[in-house]
Amino acid sequence: MNQIELDTDHLHLEWGETENQQSALLMILFSIIFMAGERIQDEILWKALKKMGVDFEKTNHEIFGDVKKLVTTEFVQQGYLLYKKIPDTDPPKHEFLWGPRAYAITSKEDVLSFVCQIYGEMDMFDWPQQYDSIHGEGAAAAAKVQQLNGATNQMEVD
Repeated sequence: MNQIELDTDHLHLEWGETENQQSALLMILFSIIFMAGERIQDEILWKALKKMGVDFEKTNHEIFGDVKKLVTTEFVQQGYLLYKKIPDTDPPKHEFLWGPRAYAITSKEDVLSFVCQIYGEMDMFDWPQQYDSIHGEGAAAAAKVQQLNGATNQMEVD
């Protein structure tokens, strides 16, 4: 079952030990970057994280400490993320992309599957841009047609 149970008595993101906490944050970062078109301006990423309770402006976040340093320095040095200046921007702007180590530990398909689990009853092809990025142009539309044909055939059998 690809659905997260809605348990209002417990947080959906419970952080464990430091390594697990950072791994969870990395998966969230990979997801945000991938869903934004495989690159995202830093200011948009910071806003998304803040909405999730991870405030980059705090240098003493209760779980991650200095979030901005963790993401822009440590995760970049470890090869999980790339942090690049966007050319011809004044004032200078930066963007995040997956680093080479991200591709070694996960895949676009795994990340999209993770996003589907977060959203509940969503299929990968419900995000055509991301699905096509994984499976080739037009794949999401073909999968949707196949699903609809399957539903039609199922109704005929019933």
